[in-house]
Amino acid sequence: MNLSETLAHGYELDSTSGRIYGVVVGVVTSLDDPDHLGRVKVKYPWLGDDSESEWARVMSFMAGGSRGAVFRPEEKDEVLVLHEHGDPRFPYVIGAVWNGSDAMPSERGTDVDNNVRIIKSRSGHKVVLDDTSGSEKVIVEDKQGNSVTLSSGGIVIKSGAIKAGSDNASEGLVLGDAFLQLFNNHTHPTGVGPSGPPVTPMVK
Repeated sequence: MNLSETLAHGYELDSTSGRIYGVVVGVVTSLDDPDHLGRVKVKYPWLGDDSESEWARVMSFMAGGSRGAVFRPEEKDEVLVLHEHGDPRFPYVIGAVWNGSDAMPSERGTDVDNNVRIIKSRSGHKVVLDDTSGSEKVIVEDKQGNSVTLSSGGIVIKSGAIKAGSDNASEGLVLGDAFLQLFNNHTHPTGVGPSGPPVTPMVK
C-alpha cells in the first residue's frame, strides 16, 4: 500500500486535507527507478511497514543537464522527506541522517574543533579535507589503502605499484631519489678499469 492509499484509509495527519506538512523521517526501500531519474522509494516507520511512498526525487547541492553531484542514498538509509505543498504524491528526499545503528565515519568527523570533512563510500573509498592548523592536507584514498596526500610539504603517493599512462603500462614509475643516487654514482667498465661517476651529476 502506498502512502496516498494509507492516508485515504484513515491515517490522515491533517484531517481536513490528507496532506503531510513539515519534515518527516523515512527509510529508503528501493533505488530501482523505472524512469531512471535517480528517484527512490521510502517507507514511513511511524505509519507502519506497509506505508511506502511514491517515487521521491532526491535533492542535490548541484543538478543540471548531464552534470551535477550524484550522492543517492542507499537502501535502509534513514532520510528526511518533504512533500510538495504537503501532497504525499510528490515526495522529496532532502537529506540523510545518522542514528544509533548507522554511525558517521570515524575519521575524526566528531572532533569538537570540526577540522575534518569526509566523503566516504560504501566500499571504503574516501576523500578527507583536514583543516587542522599547521597540518592542513587533502587525502584521496581507496579501500585498499592506496592514497594521494597533498599538503604544504608536497605530494605523497602511497601504493604497492605506481604506473603512469594506463593500467596496462609495461613499466612502473622509477623511485626518484633512489634513481638519482644510483645514476650519480654509476660507473662503466673500460679497458683501463671502471670509469668515474658522471662529470655532470643529475639534479632534482
